[in-house]
Amino acid sequence: MAYSVADISGSPFTWTITGGTQATGTTTNAITVNWDGSGTGNVRVVETDAVFGAGDNLDQSIEILPIYYSTQSGDWTSDDTWVGGVAPTSGNYVEIVAGHTVTMDGNPAACYGLNIKGTALWTGNGRTTDVGTAGINVYAGGDVTDISKTGVLSPVDSDDDGWN
Repeated sequence: MAYSVADISGSPFTWTITGGTQATGTTTNAITVNWDGSGTGNVRVVETDAVFGAGDNLDQSIEILPIYYSTQSGDWTSDDTWVGGVAPTSGNYVEIVAGHTVTMDGNPAACYGLNIKGTALWTGNGRTTDVGTAGINVYAGGDVTDISKTGVLSPVDSDDDGWN
């Protein structure tokens, strides 16, 4: 998960992470965090100015949502497709693992964020998958396939203001 604050030229930033590991960014204004699991974590950053010392800081509690990983190829709505034996819902992060093909058979299926490292397969017939504000990430080797060749990948207007 990515976090950032305004960049102040020449100032290093000290990040403190609880409940996860800082993966990138070291002393820059932007980092990524690999969270350890579900529950609550914390991100804290302090900017240090060479002349004035410690400056502004941010201390934010983070709700860490679990990631639903595919355990095998199968239908999105099938509990057997997912580690833990429960199909994802609109509040979940989802990852289709490399080598797995998940058929998007919900109408609509939903998740908060979708990582595609395997194949997301739409078969047509008006099937939709609503993805929340965490978005869709298609990784190297990942594939989005629409057998019917009629699908449209478009953002959802999450706040109903008429803009995506």
